Amino acid sequence: MAAFVVAFFSASQDIVVDAYRTDVLLEPERGAGASLFLLGYRAAILVAGALTFELAGWMPWRSVYLIMALLMAIGLVASLFAPEPTVQVQPPQTLRESVVLPFQEFFQRNGSGQAVLILLFIILYKLGDSLLRNVATPFLLNKGLNFSPGELAQPKALAIVAVIVGTLAGGAIMTKIGVNRSLWIFAVLQVIGNLTYVLLAIVGKNYLLMVFALNAENFTSGMEAAAFVAFLMSLCNAGLSATQYALLSSLSAFSRDILVAPAGQWAEAMGWTLFFILTAVLALPGLVLLPFFAPWNEPESRG
Repeated sequence: MAAFVVAFFSASQDIVVDAYRTDVLLEPERGAGASLFLLGYRAAILVAGALTFELAGWMPWRSVYLIMALLMAIGLVASLFAPEPTVQVQPPQTLRESVVLPFQEFFQRNGSGQAVLILLFIILYKLGDSLLRNVATPFLLNKGLNFSPGELAQPKALAIVAVIVGTLAGGAIMTKIGVNRSLWIFAVLQVIGNLTYVLLAIVGKNYLLMVFALNAENFTSGMEAAAFVAFLMSLCNAGLSATQYALLSSLSAFSRDILVAPAGQWAEAMGWTLFFILTAVLALPGLVLLPFFAPWNEPESRG
């Protein structure tokens, strides 16, 4: 019951935060806004994943959870000072308007054909990265190269830093070249990041190459994630962003969590080298779809 309540309110908070970020940021601010949001998200994972176990070593778990709850006060204080988004349209007033109208508006604004392509793109864009991440740790540990947990401790910590740096770098680059071009460039870089695991699978157990592969893949993943979040924001219409962003992000989660579930079985059946090549190849369908709704030279505004 506790897990259900936490998950329910966590998902509800995500919807509100996503909608707020989408409505309050102007188009030129989306890249930086997306990267800062992801920076906070990664920092929260680091605190919740590392600090909690450190604290649990010298205090009861009850006290640890109380401290984690008190940390929510940071968000509460920030909310008091956060500016209210300026929305020109009247927000939905009924449950039907909140659920059905945003779907209709998205398809009407983009056209049925292009809307379907966009939704397909959202499913496919980070599929290759998600597949790799699903099995990366087992590959480095007992299922592949047999590194010890101790040998992975510092490289894993560096990889978290690499994700954060990549996210910030992605946001900075987007402010210069725009979201469309960033989607193209960062997807290509993600393919290169995945290919470092191909090299690692061929070479075998090599500590320096493992550190390089971990950091390269996480750095490019952070860049790609920043561009992807900014793109999702650009698809939402002001006043309807809560439902629309929830729809779009749920498709991304479907790809990240459901489609990649058999990744371990595929890796065992294909062998690690061919599997990592597959993760790189699966990054290409998203690139093929980009010209239909995010051409290299097209103006950025959508929502």
